[in-house]
Amino acid sequence: MKALITMTALAALALAGCGGGGSSGGGGGGGNLPGPVPNADSARTLTGSEPAQATADAEEERGTQILARANGLHVTNFLAILDDDSVAPLEIDVTCSGTECTREAVSSIPAETIRASDLVQVEGGTTTPVLTKHGITLLQYAGANLVSYGAWLDHAGFTVQRETGSVQDVGGYRAWYGVAGGDRTRSALETGMEARWDGLLVGMIGVRGAGDVVQGDTVLRWHDPGSGQQLDIAFTNIQNLTRSRAHGQDYAFENLALETNGTFSRSTAESYVQGAFYGPDHAEAAGTVELGNPRRAGIVGAFGAKKAQ
Repeated sequence: MKALITMTALAALALAGCGGGGSSGGGGGGGNLPGPVPNADSARTLTGSEPAQATADAEEERGTQILARANGLHVTNFLAILDDDSVAPLEIDVTCSGTECTREAVSSIPAETIRASDLVQVEGGTTTPVLTKHGITLLQYAGANLVSYGAWLDHAGFTVQRETGSVQDVGGYRAWYGVAGGDRTRSALETGMEARWDGLLVGMIGVRGAGDVVQGDTVLRWHDPGSGQQLDIAFTNIQNLTRSRAHGQDYAFENLALETNGTFSRSTAESYVQGAFYGPDHAEAAGTVELGNPRRAGIVGAFGAKKAQ
């Protein structure tokens, strides 16, 4: 996937669509890949997925249309590891409201405001369709200093990214973060109804995992368990695509509060989820996650799901 959002020297960010310079027009994505997913065949076997059902060019057009009407944005905190081992990993706080996210200032790194309207095309690198599951085609983008793994739905996009570079007074760094955005529904779900959304989680493992790429299944349920309407989210079947093995842990958030604008969030001792519903009649859900403390061996990433028919 061409980068949804890219960090330049930990100080400037911009949205971009899928495709662009160097994109792959094929729908296969078999065998060894340039990264972040090293082997598409292994990834499909691990995750129980099908070969990619869309081309990079088709997904580029889909992303362009979504970005043209984007009205919402979520970005995780930025996790950065410096080349200087004497400096502890940085977790830079990001707060989001509507179409804007603000990254706090840390040391010599200034604060930055990211707006959904700041849409630019990132050129160079290669975009490759990898697999399709739950009707969602995951793509990866591999450039000189940026790799990205994510997807476009019909009304939203989600991705996890890893970037390398340098910044004055800090030196070389590696950073990763999750992003989700698009055309929000901007209304709450109806009470007295039940609905389910099925989709995918993409992520990268934190400091101890050095950015290993993971993929799992996502299920959102809006239902009445007898004590009032509630939203539950589960992330299961998480596989480490870098090392071709199971991640070994599932994550769940239950009884989330749903705001009147269709957004939701929940934090626990070491995990966090934030997201929103997108498209007409809450057709899709997308958001970002930090699971199991990314400063150690947890996951930072994003998810997207479609309403079951």
